[in-house]
Amino acid sequence: MKKRFCLVMIAMLIAGNGAALASGSASGGFGQTDVRVQARQTDPLYDEGKAIYKGKKRGIGKIKYCLSEPETGELGKLRGKTVKPFRKGSVEAFAGSLVNCEMPDQQIATVMTRDDLIAVIYYLNKRYKLNLGA
Repeated sequence: MKKRFCLVMIAMLIAGNGAALASGSASGGFGQTDVRVQARQTDPLYDEGKAIYKGKKRGIGKIKYCLSEPETGELGKLRGKTVKPFRKGSVEAFAGSLVNCEMPDQQIATVMTRDDLIAVIYYLNKRYKLNLGA
């Protein structure tokens, strides 16, 4: 009798734990609701700058960004090598060297508004880890 009672109790414990684990709760599932982790918080200025840079914002269109090197004045696409001279530099120097690849005499600052330019520079600063100062 005692043996049978122990087997029934063990079977109930195993069945109860299995049902709790099948529901997705690792802690047993008794009296707990399924709480989702809060969604990842994003930086709105970074997202806006990315959208402008990728050409997804209406009114500005798609622009091919190039950098004119400070010493030689040669144009180069935005890459790790071409932005290296601007690391730990000033924002004004970086913004002044951003040009449109299709029209090299046209600076990016003349194409877009000040707020859009700030968002793009903020995005590029974060993306290439430029650590631009004031």
